[in-house]
Amino acid sequence: MEMIGSGKTPYIVGYFGPMIDTKTSELCICMELMDTSIAKFYQAMHRLPELSSDKIDRFVQRFAHNVTRGLDYLKSKNIVHRDVKPANILINEDGEIKLCDFGICGNLTDTELDFDTCVGTVMYLPPKPENCAIQGDMWALGISLIEIIAGKHPFAAYKLDGIAFKILDWEPVVPTTVSVDTQAFILQLLRKEADERPRSYMDIINDSFICNMAAIPSSDEIDFIQHVIKEANK
Repeated sequence: MEMIGSGKTPYIVGYFGPMIDTKTSELCICMELMDTSIAKFYQAMHRLPELSSDKIDRFVQRFAHNVTRGLDYLKSKNIVHRDVKPANILINEDGEIKLCDFGICGNLTDTELDFDTCVGTVMYLPPKPENCAIQGDMWALGISLIEIIAGKHPFAAYKLDGIAFKILDWEPVVPTTVSVDTQAFILQLLRKEADERPRSYMDIINDSFICNMAAIPSSDEIDFIQHVIKEANK
């Protein structure tokens, strides 16, 4: 956290330092205060009666842009997140979306981790064990995007111990409530074979779907995000 949350990128939650609670002997990590998680945000978003496909499309673009930028920054430090999911991504009323929870990050040496890659949340793991954990995080990003669009995880109806088998035969389907461009962008992240997914985060960042995203959200984006956060806090 000291290395990656020092304010050098707007896509990682800020880190201010550690403290020791001498009464309980607990380590306290002081981090930037955000308004809510994306998991709570998308649930509130789907409660809005006036939610349109255009608004979902735009939010998906912002989410994909910021998360990929954050993952690329981690990669520049030879770090792979390994637990990408809506609960581990935070948002605030300024429209900033940032990665957090680096408890199971791993050191990345080129494309191979120096320990077991089967680490993370079962519902977001790719269908096959793979050495290239970058592509594993890409898969988790794709699953997260479908979850945001649909308002629930695509495997929400399955028991955890059955997901690993279900996913082998699962054919990714993106809800048609979003544009064809959005669907195509997500499906490239959810190819069964790791080597068929994008080879780098820059490949994703340069994709026509998000390459023109401004670093600062527009006033329309911020208005929408603030509206949803207000709903989430009810």
